[in-house]
Amino acid sequence: MRLVWDQEVRGSNPRTPTNFMTTTPYANIAYARLNIDYDHDQFAYEFDRFVLTRSQPQYNEARERDITAALNAKWGMVDNELYVRCDAAEHNSWETKTASSVQRNGQPTWQQFALTEINPSAITDELLATANQRGTVAARNYARHLPWRVKPVLANKNLEILNFVYQKLCLERVVFVAGVSLEPGRFATIHRDSMRLKQQSSNPTLNNGLYQEGFVVINLNITNGGVPLYWSMDGADVDTPRFIDDAAYMSSDYFLHGVPVVHSRRRQIRVTGIPGPGFEQLIDRNTAVVIPENYEYDARLETLSLE
Repeated sequence: MRLVWDQEVRGSNPRTPTNFMTTTPYANIAYARLNIDYDHDQFAYEFDRFVLTRSQPQYNEARERDITAALNAKWGMVDNELYVRCDAAEHNSWETKTASSVQRNGQPTWQQFALTEINPSAITDELLATANQRGTVAARNYARHLPWRVKPVLANKNLEILNFVYQKLCLERVVFVAGVSLEPGRFATIHRDSMRLKQQSSNPTLNNGLYQEGFVVINLNITNGGVPLYWSMDGADVDTPRFIDDAAYMSSDYFLHGVPVVHSRRRQIRVTGIPGPGFEQLIDRNTAVVIPENYEYDARLETLSLE
């Protein structure tokens, strides 16, 4: 597959049971391990030199943190007295993020730097320009249809991480590539990353959203920090956590997930793109968690989203 740094575009109620038969073959996969490996030492070196040095603090919502405290207690993920002290942003949606304040309680959380961006010449919305500049997941959620590129500051670095993303993951289009990290003693509160679209309040998985449009989210777990990712399905399954600790996996980040207190630096690269030829061969189908066709999403949790 040819390395392309700047790729142009190619061509309900959450409680209502919805048929997941779709023309996008991976929209109903909540999680699956990928049979692909990489040089963890080289990736960690590049991460620390080119990603970590540019990373900025990220904050889940205070409202979201407080709502999920009871769920965290059921999961047994983080001591609840520590959980509710996690630094968090005071805002209700990504549109008000520019004016949000941060509750700094002495318990910082994760950091992020996006290696890709929307081509600025394609942006006409001021809020989207801010999201793009900050490298937040809102830019991915609401503008995945716009042309994306590797950030110019990295385009001439010949990073193995980016070569791997564009050449080895069998993606015909790459959008969002972000480096996410947690320092020792930190954790990530329970949240969703792709709950809403800009013009829709319903679950995008059910309403022509990120996954129904053919996108997948791939995680490269360079170093795990000594802990797995906690996550759960909705409905009756929400109180019982599942665990992910693979070197590479695909997952639907609609579902609630969080990270317990790490013992060493946790480094991840998260990639959003559209699969191309060869992608199916990367999937370990024996590990796949497939969303049932009669699956019901839980409206009680519909407000939990990181935007």
